[in-house]
Amino acid sequence: MPIAPGTPGTPSLPARPTPDTRPDRYFHPFAAAVLVALMISGFHHFFFAGRAYPGRELTPPIRNLIIIHGSIMAAWMLVFLVQPLLILGNNRRLHRRVGTAGAVIAGCAFLLGLKLGVESARVKPPGMLVDGLNATQFMAIPVLSMLAFGVCVAAGIYWRRNPSLHRSFMLVGTLFAISAAVARIDFLSDLYAGTIFATIWGPFFMTVVVALVLLALKSILTRKIDPKLAFGCAGLAVFLAFDFQVSTSRAWDGVAHFLLRIMG
Repeated sequence: MPIAPGTPGTPSLPARPTPDTRPDRYFHPFAAAVLVALMISGFHHFFFAGRAYPGRELTPPIRNLIIIHGSIMAAWMLVFLVQPLLILGNNRRLHRRVGTAGAVIAGCAFLLGLKLGVESARVKPPGMLVDGLNATQFMAIPVLSMLAFGVCVAAGIYWRRNPSLHRSFMLVGTLFAISAAVARIDFLSDLYAGTIFATIWGPFFMTVVVALVLLALKSILTRKIDPKLAFGCAGLAVFLAFDFQVSTSRAWDGVAHFLLRIMG
């Protein structure tokens, strides 16, 4: 006589994975793909020709540092793309394993990003004057952006058991990380050149636009506003405006020279 599943003394059958039926289940894979595309577009000189923006040679004293940092950031973006695809495929065990590697990659990207920001100000690559900022002032752009990236990713790791918070922190953190790439997409920057948005956000405005478009897309898919993602996007907009505005302040000048001394 066949034994019914669940009869005492018999092995229970493994539960079938519950299919993800959320209306926004494709949102995070799509958002990750968009950010990867923006990174490739903004840094296409680096990835396809081994050159710096807008096509100049990589500055010799920091050439190796640029290559290593660029490679590590590309690895982070690959992890960022793979992770939501693993969740979509209900492969949570591999998601956790990749997440461990991703945390190490993010830590390396954070440290290398800070180092590159400081060393770039030290060697003053040709064409370093951006949005009217000299090398020391411009150092605020990568340094503070990488600090925000590090804080967001660390928070995302800490709240990894809270999916909504985890996803929001990782998305906003990666937006901070790719702000440099977005700023190097000339046709996007040209759309707001000379406007009040350039005065407030400098090279960061299009990153804010991307964040708001993604927030709007998720709101349409779910028919409600995700408060955690909305708060993250608002924080991103405020912080990026602060980043640009503080770069020309006397306070930042003191911080920049301190960093140049201790990271020599």
